[in-house]
Amino acid sequence: MHIASTRHLILLTIYSIVEYSKKTFCHPRRNTLIVFLDDWHNRPITLSDLDYHIGILKINGLIKSYRNYGRRDDGTVYGKASNRQVTGKGLRYLKETGVKVAKYLWVWLRGKKPTKDSLYKNNKLPQQDLDQRSDSGFEKISLPEKHKPP
Repeated sequence: MHIASTRHLILLTIYSIVEYSKKTFCHPRRNTLIVFLDDWHNRPITLSDLDYHIGILKINGLIKSYRNYGRRDDGTVYGKASNRQVTGKGLRYLKETGVKVAKYLWVWLRGKKPTKDSLYKNNKLPQQDLDQRSDSGFEKISLPEKHKPP
């Protein structure tokens, strides 16, 4: 599978936050994602670019986003950072690009401990280009040793 480099880095950043927090989801603000992309991967992007790429990742089924709200003492509702989750398709994509996916995420995804056959048998993603633009280039980027969010 082939996706644009920026989308790959956004997916990798969300996965890194999920793995660090030892949960199946994360809820970073969009500005935090922009800072992490710049700090960890030297990829400065704007807020509108981030929204565009997250939208494409959601359309292609690689991540899910859930709106998150809070309620103040006076009863008014305010928006919190959205919960983001890497889907099974996203985890398979990361595994195919060389990222070592945490075992607890496979257990959560499958509901049982994965076997070698279950990871590769009938789980291949279609060989299609998720990026419709012709200027997209994909470079294999490995996950650094350990990311610790600031």
